[in-house]
Amino acid sequence: MYVVENYKDNKRFNSQYNEICRFLKISADRDYNEHFHWGRFAWMMTHSYLEIAMLPHISLFRNNTGQLVGMVVYDTSYDDRWYIIHSVSDKELLMQMIEYVTEMDAGSAVIKANSKDAVLCNLLENSEYREQYSDSVLEMDLSHNLSFHLPQGFSVIDSSTSKIDNWKWRMSIHRGFDNEGIPQMPSDEQAKNEKYLEISEYIKAFAVENGEYDAHCGVWYDFGDTAYIEPVATALEHRNKGLGKAVVYKALSIAKQRGAKRAIVLSDQDFYLHIGMTKSSEVGTWVKKTKQD
Repeated sequence: MYVVENYKDNKRFNSQYNEICRFLKISADRDYNEHFHWGRFAWMMTHSYLEIAMLPHISLFRNNTGQLVGMVVYDTSYDDRWYIIHSVSDKELLMQMIEYVTEMDAGSAVIKANSKDAVLCNLLENSEYREQYSDSVLEMDLSHNLSFHLPQGFSVIDSSTSKIDNWKWRMSIHRGFDNEGIPQMPSDEQAKNEKYLEISEYIKAFAVENGEYDAHCGVWYDFGDTAYIEPVATALEHRNKGLGKAVVYKALSIAKQRGAKRAIVLSDQDFYLHIGMTKSSEVGTWVKKTKQD
């Protein structure tokens, strides 16, 4: 039996945050965990849409020596439930985690599981869950040629060599996701949270013209083999110019210099296939069967 510890204090960044990030960093190179990278956790904890009320339901599973060996976590919106991340494929641990979700969400339990996680998927099927649909994890071997071409008048800057203007960074994401006008100024609390994104492990690259950030890619990498791409955004009027490829390749080249051997992204968009990524795995959505099923 594993000891269950819930996320404490109803706070985004509590005493458990750094331990969880390290656990996810180590777990990222286990292919059955590749769909929930530490960068995804860090990004969601700063996001204005985070379902803060659900934070205490995030659960950590520890073995008899107190080591963190598994966690149950959601992603930003509680509608995107639940991810079971584990460093050991012990059936006792996985059944305890499945039962935790089932009891917590009686009648509406939803679990995301990687197609490479054969043990977990088999246990879900035997626990009367059914797989409804899948998302993709795409990957790129970073021995891939990362050269790119920019249109005349554009340049690329990155956070490892340039001071980034945080307002222009915010604007690039706002415009890149097809929002009109300008974003609201962040509240004091939001600005405080976003300080956690000002880290060297979050590599930011921008395509710049006349001082404006017209495309952006973020790549998360600290150690190990795997870098994680999140987000990529290009302003509508500058699409189909090669800017997206340029900023992705620039950020990945920095991660590669630091030791990354592969990159992943959670997406089915053709853009990533066009720049050389291929499918690594699928992430199934497993739903608890009802009496009507």
